[in-house]
Amino acid sequence: MLKKLVVTVLAVLLAASLCPARTIENVDLPETMEIGDKTVALNGGGVRTSMYLKTYVGGLYVREAKTGADAVINADQPMAIRLHMIEDVGQQTMKTAIHNGFRSATGDNIEPIESEIDTFMECFSDPIKKGEVFEFAYLPGKGTEIYKQGELRSTIEGLEFKKAMFGIWFSDKPADKKLKKGMLAGDIRVSPEKLAPEGETAVATAEKSAEEKAVAEKAAAEKKAKEKAAAAKAAAEKEAADKAKAAEEKAVAAAEKQPDAPAAGSGAEAKAAGETAAAAGAAAGKAASGKKKDQQVAVKKSPEKNLPASATVQEAAAEETAARSKTEKPEKEKAGEKAEEKAAAAAEKQPAEKAEKQAGKKEQKVPGTSVTRAQVVEEDIYFDVNDASLSDQALDRLARKKEWLSANPDTSVYVEVYCDSRGSEDYNTWLAHKRGRSVKTYLVNKGVAPARIRVKIRGEEKSSGGENMDKSRRAHFEIKE
Repeated sequence: MLKKLVVTVLAVLLAASLCPARTIENVDLPETMEIGDKTVALNGGGVRTSMYLKTYVGGLYVREAKTGADAVINADQPMAIRLHMIEDVGQQTMKTAIHNGFRSATGDNIEPIESEIDTFMECFSDPIKKGEVFEFAYLPGKGTEIYKQGELRSTIEGLEFKKAMFGIWFSDKPADKKLKKGMLAGDIRVSPEKLAPEGETAVATAEKSAEEKAVAEKAAAEKKAKEKAAAAKAAAEKEAADKAKAAEEKAVAAAEKQPDAPAAGSGAEAKAAGETAAAAGAAAGKAASGKKKDQQVAVKKSPEKNLPASATVQEAAAEETAARSKTEKPEKEKAGEKAEEKAAAAAEKQPAEKAEKQAGKKEQKVPGTSVTRAQVVEEDIYFDVNDASLSDQALDRLARKKEWLSANPDTSVYVEVYCDSRGSEDYNTWLAHKRGRSVKTYLVNKGVAPARIRVKIRGEEKSSGGENMDKSRRAHFEIKE
């Protein structure tokens, strides 16, 4: 009887130790996955919750236990993320979530990997159903493989894309903080021998992990020391600038009190005053430069909805130039005023007949082309739902616009890009950028200078299509003289 009991207990323990999966929210996540010729193990998992709705169970698979987000994002090592859907999710909802995730992971700087993101988004073009499984597997030197239900959908090369994609779940602004914590549990339940590279012992693997951990800790300490040194330097510079400013104000006050008295110490004090003024000027210049840089960064991170970031930066620069011009010599100011007066006088002398003749040309056919100005403005470019490709009609209309632009080399155009009212603001902005890029790329490839084409992203705002969404998805041209 005792022997039978012992055998039963051993059988239970053996079964538990060989458990092939971990259950989370009634979903079995396998303890291991195969990536190419490598085996990766489940590091931890959790549930993605959005608006109190549980959408999928996620698991992180690695070669060695990881509990730090940066170690996952930056590692050039085999690893994977597995998503098991526990609810149906709309395609647009999924795409919007992914797009927002990339923006958060890259600090709103997706331009360097925009084409890779487009490829990734195409892998979600089919309906997403409950029970389906997505796997994103990264292999050094090969790239990120995207699987749906075990079928390879695409392979995207590059470590930078891998960092951004894993950042969706592990950045400072992850898709779900609880899911991030669960996947970083560092709870690997398979033997080290199973994960050790071929010919490498478990002891060697452990030593390698300890060495990598020490390197990471050293890098973190160096980073902290650099930040501390930079802060101390900034504080010292500020203190020096404040002292220089105080000294300059004191010198000015003293000079005002004794306007007729000779300078004490003559040459030595004059030299010191000059050096003080120079230091104050340098500090002021540095502060102005930093302020301009901060303005540019702020604009880049939060561009105005209806105005490209570059235009806003130019406006900021213009304001700074105007402010700086106030300190220029009076002679320059007077010269500028005289030039403006001269230009105004010349404009007044221009015959009224010439202005009328120019206005009349606006609706006439331009020599060398049968395309009218009205056609350029009135023929909009229309797009299909969630699409930025150019239809046959769009190509015909763009060809006519290109012909008119070639016949009028001194003109430029604004391309205002709109979306219909469906979709989030972020998604519509992303899609409008893509559509504007398609239009501009066509014209540039046909020989129109890029500087003559300025794209304005309107999204769904002021779209004249009304309830007709087919007419809302468009690119509208305006001519800039």
